[in-house]
Amino acid sequence: MLSRLARDLPLRLCRQLTVVIAMLFITLLPTDQVAEAQTMPRCTTRADMLAYLAKTHGERPVAIGLTSNGVLMEVLAHPDGRSCSVLSTALQGGVRVSCLQLAGEAFRMLPAQSERREDPPS
Repeated sequence: MLSRLARDLPLRLCRQLTVVIAMLFITLLPTDQVAEAQTMPRCTTRADMLAYLAKTHGERPVAIGLTSNGVLMEVLAHPDGRSCSVLSTALQGGVRVSCLQLAGEAFRMLPAQSERREDPPS
């Protein structure tokens, strides 16, 4: 009985430690980021979405493309790359409606394929 308890002790401690770490992580989430995510519009007119992202994050469009089903995809980023967003825009009832698909940070533009130097073989 004692040997079984000793054998299971590390597993129990590991489980308890995992729960404690998870609870600590949840309580340490930055409340300003949580509040901002709750107030950020999910979908609105394209003009309003671009104005909102420019005003609150300093983001401007840096890349654009069209999907096979006619949806406009845009990448917006702050000039120094500290934040970025991906929008999808579709025509709904004659109005261009943009929806925030992704938001992130540490954005960097890659050089065009022809400008990239080849990585040495491993």
